Amino acid sequence: MSKKTNKNIAIYQSKDGAIKLRADSEKETVW
Repeated sequence: MSKKTNKNIAIYQSKDGAIKLRADSEKETVW
């Protein structure tokens, strides 16, 4: 699992290839 932090945004990539973008108080799944 890769973790990349950018300011207040953290991007997580799981093994199945799903990318989760976590913002301050918001959650969104892209791709």
